[in-house]
Amino acid sequence: MHDEIYENALRQRDDLKAKLARIEAFIATYDSLRTVRPKSSATETSSATPETIAAIIAKAGRPMKRGEIAAALADAGITIKPNYLGTLMWRWRDRFESIPGEGYVAR
Repeated sequence: MHDEIYENALRQRDDLKAKLARIEAFIATYDSLRTVRPKSSATETSSATPETIAAIIAKAGRPMKRGEIAAALADAGITIKPNYLGTLMWRWRDRFESIPGEGYVAR
């Protein structure tokens, strides 16, 4: 009986740790995205090139979501809104593929 209670407590602890890790990742992503301030569409278009984005995705080695790409661009000094990035990715659909639930990959 006591072992069952103990095992249940351990499972709950592990579930809470996993949930906390997901929350921490969300907060980190949110913090990085809310600091991104676009200057203008013209600047964004000339700075965020398909080659730059393809290199970022290749470096990650996995599909990346818009917010992750925007954060990586911001780290490189290129500011862009994730929604505008989505527009660019759609325009460049011959260069990138969107995998539902996963993110973008370079073709």
